[in-house]
Amino acid sequence: MKAKRRIPITVIFLLLVALLIGSCTRQRNSSQQGHLAWEKLTDQISGKSDYSYEDVPRLKVITNPSDAQSLSGQVYPEVLEQVQTVDFSTFFAIAVFQGQQDTTGYSIEVADIEYKKGVVSVHANFYEPSPGDVVGETLTSPYYILTVRKTEDLKGSLTFVLIANGEEVTRQTHVIP
Repeated sequence: MKAKRRIPITVIFLLLVALLIGSCTRQRNSSQQGHLAWEKLTDQISGKSDYSYEDVPRLKVITNPSDAQSLSGQVYPEVLEQVQTVDFSTFFAIAVFQGQQDTTGYSIEVADIEYKKGVVSVHANFYEPSPGDVVGETLTSPYYILTVRKTEDLKGSLTFVLIANGEEVTRQTHVIP
């Protein structure tokens, strides 16, 4: 009689252990995909007319001070200094540019960042002036710069995708050290 009771208890114990192992595996995989935590470093709704702008929306991944220096002439000097102070051993930065605009009144808002199977998707909203808005006649290039904490999943060769207003704008591969 005691032997019959041990079998069900042993089976129940083994099932519990299997469930526990399974839930740990699912927990580990969930960190490999989903929404990423990020922090806004700065955003600018316009720039100076004497800066060099690219006329297409783009993103730039910044993983070290040399990458940060490549923003020179595209962002205000005080913003460049701010990006250069990022702790690149713990974080990397992403700069999202709306591209050259002929007037003021344009802006960017990053709504979400997702990670799934080696792809980091940056979801942004690009805003433009409404008809009838008073705008200044000067070249601008709105940008939004944010930082993301590095994790084991967010290292190595990753694909970065900029999705603006629901449409893919650009895609690039970058190595996160």
